[in-house]
Amino acid sequence: MRHFFFLTLFSITVSGCLQTPMQNLSAIEKDIDEQTHAPSSQQFTIVDSVDTSATGRVIRILHTGTGSMRWLINKDAPVLRVFLDYSCSYCKKFEEEVKPILLSTLVQQGRLQLEEVIVPITSGGTTAAGLSLCALNTLAWEKLHAALFRSPTMSQATFLSIAKQQKVDTKILNLCLKKNMISLVKSQDIWARKNGIDSVPRSELFDQHWVGLLDTP
Repeated sequence: MRHFFFLTLFSITVSGCLQTPMQNLSAIEKDIDEQTHAPSSQQFTIVDSVDTSATGRVIRILHTGTGSMRWLINKDAPVLRVFLDYSCSYCKKFEEEVKPILLSTLVQQGRLQLEEVIVPITSGGTTAAGLSLCALNTLAWEKLHAALFRSPTMSQATFLSIAKQQKVDTKILNLCLKKNMISLVKSQDIWARKNGIDSVPRSELFDQHWVGLLDTP
């Protein structure tokens, strides 16, 4: 029962601004090698730390299977999973206003794991999702992720320029953008649809889920 103590921190606002899924992926090429990029729920790799405080170290975990990043210091804490699209204004609000509160008040205290899952729900966020998925293996993903929320329509050239400033191996990143981005986006879209992710922001905790912006007191 102790795990439910923080549920009272959240109230959910459901709005007409919620993003709806793309009707099709006309820009996505056919003949996708779905086996190569098929999402799996079991691929976890420790990447690096994103913050250190008196309470301990927040470790960033790369969850390659679902195109997500997880923050935690306690692997036994409940997982709050939030699905986001870069062109969603409420998703941006979550990233900039709610996420810092969750990290400082719950994640760093070891009472919660926070996982952000990027899904190509809207046509406007599709390219940004591809850029993010290609950068997921880099240590600078968090900064690139934040940049995409500020400007989801940025070009690949701009994205690579920011990545270079963050000392990312742009040769490897550029190779992914040229050869794998389309298949990564397609497989992520298929995974989201199969799992009923049809609007953002969407949050899951235990066996419950909410659609709308998580709000804090």
